[in-house]
Amino acid sequence: AHGCRPGSVSMPVPRCRLGTPWWEHDAYEASQTQKNQVGLGWYAVYLLVFAAGALVSLFAFPTPCNDTLASFDAVDSLPSMILFAYRVGAFSLIAYTLITRCFVEVEVRMETLARREIVAISHGLWRFQGLTQWQFALIGIYFGAAASIQYCLITEMPQVHAPSGLACAASTLLGVALSLALLTTVIVTFVLIPSKMKQGHSVDSFFQRGDLIMHNLNSLLLLVDLLASRTRIHLTDLPYTVLVGCIYVTFHHYIRFPRTRTLLYFFLSWQHPRAPFILITLLAAIGAFNALGVAVSEVLRPQPFGPPLVLLGCFAIMRLREPAVAKAKP
Repeated sequence: AHGCRPGSVSMPVPRCRLGTPWWEHDAYEASQTQKNQVGLGWYAVYLLVFAAGALVSLFAFPTPCNDTLASFDAVDSLPSMILFAYRVGAFSLIAYTLITRCFVEVEVRMETLARREIVAISHGLWRFQGLTQWQFALIGIYFGAAASIQYCLITEMPQVHAPSGLACAASTLLGVALSLALLTTVIVTFVLIPSKMKQGHSVDSFFQRGDLIMHNLNSLLLLVDLLASRTRIHLTDLPYTVLVGCIYVTFHHYIRFPRTRTLLYFFLSWQHPRAPFILITLLAAIGAFNALGVAVSEVLRPQPFGPPLVLLGCFAIMRLREPAVAKAKP
């Protein structure tokens, strides 16, 4: 077949490769070309307002760099080499998970703007089109930076207790990565999976090994690192997270959509009657997760009950097994 076709869980459909203009061979979708553009202009304005607000806050309220390389060392109760090995292991797992995606083609089911399900073959760089992969890559960069910094501590390099630009950048990266990781885990567990099941669409893709790692282990890896180290998360990391989010949504709407005619996240539809409210809700969620990171590093980590409570909360937002109802569908 020359293009993807609308399908359902119960009916086999011809497949296409992502990037193929399948809509040219689908009468209904071809007729929606002009209609699909309605609302994109206003959505760009919303994104511009959020991005401008984040930039203004960064320039109007600059914060001094006080983080040191020593802040990336392990807490007193944990040997430094164990944390170093953990970070190297986490970096290796993330690198392996992302790199191997490039070489495996998989069948994916996505939704059009009208929420019609489309079956396609995801391949190559298309396997990095989701915010899931973007945030997981950020987590990998963080663990690479944190492991490098800790190596400096282990080898007793000088000036580890002086403010460091590298330490500040890595600390900010941790704050951004943790907020996006928690956002990803919560949205997949409580929004995407239930919504797709309600629509009668397949949720199999959420329970493949790589996807389980990126949707669940992402948050766990970062929270364990935060609990095991002296690293701090700051409220001032929030504008950077907002900017990353705006960059991704811009890519999703204005670069990816014209080449696929599908949405990865239905709630990001620019034609949703509550589109501005949804964006504000996502912004509030990012702020809440940023504040949670601060609470973990400043309040919960030193308390005896803190680490178990944080890990219990992390496991509570995970979805590791496919719902029985979804499995029972023909």
